[in-house]
Amino acid sequence: LLDLRERLVALAEPRQRTNAVSIIKDLSRFENFKRQDNARLLTGIQPLDEVSGGISKKDEFMIVSARLGIGKSWLAQYIAKSMCVNGHRVGIYSGEMSEDEVGARFDSLLSHISNFALTRGKAVDLTEHLARLSTIKGDILVLTANHLRRNATPKDLKKFAIDERLDCIIIDQLSLMEPDGQTRGMAGFEKMAQLSLQLKTLQQELRIPIIAVSQLNRAAAQQEADASNIAGSDRIGQDATLILALSRKDDTLKIKVLKSRSFRIPEQRSGAAGQPCRSKARRLPTVL
Repeated sequence: LLDLRERLVALAEPRQRTNAVSIIKDLSRFENFKRQDNARLLTGIQPLDEVSGGISKKDEFMIVSARLGIGKSWLAQYIAKSMCVNGHRVGIYSGEMSEDEVGARFDSLLSHISNFALTRGKAVDLTEHLARLSTIKGDILVLTANHLRRNATPKDLKKFAIDERLDCIIIDQLSLMEPDGQTRGMAGFEKMAQLSLQLKTLQQELRIPIIAVSQLNRAAAQQEADASNIAGSDRIGQDATLILALSRKDDTLKIKVLKSRSFRIPEQRSGAAGQPCRSKARRLPTVL
């Protein structure tokens, strides 16, 4: 019976050679790095783009994390605006805000129009803004929980990306999504771990960047934030390729890079007697 079972498994799952690639003999990577479809997408955040060259066009699962009210959604939408202006099609899943509210934020970010005035229906001169909109080659498409009548799942985002031919997906926010499959009886951290794995798998399948907004847990308010402070699951920290933690001090937004695969260390200016300058802002690309 054991022998028969092994034969049946072999028939059902025929053995195939792995697709491993030799990095010694296969030198195609040098040309692949130069290909246009492998280019990086600029976020519009100058210090971040300087040390990263932008986010990977094919292999990025990026997390923007912060405590409540710091501005993580605004930052994610600023990135969407920058990509759109550069000609890309960006999809935003908004689990909380309506498409009109997301649109008003885009208007504010693009033309510095008062968000308060727009959302309160006050008279605003839109002449220059409408002219600017007509010149934009990219697009931002918004999918909301209200459109779906429920929180989105990775399968919803997959259909969204394929139907709209998206170049990037932005999720606002992770806690307002659900994993695909049966989740009854799962603890919250288990559901978040499953969601993270499914989103990472989706990113690898679609080969477009996914940027997700996530809250930091309460412990981050009492200490310097790190990847373990991302609310919900340690799995997110493992799956993500780039993690940013936001904080605010004296009306200045501080961006700390908690995880990155390929940042460069900025060049340091020489100090006295040829010694490297010890300026904290330029020593390491940890704080932007």
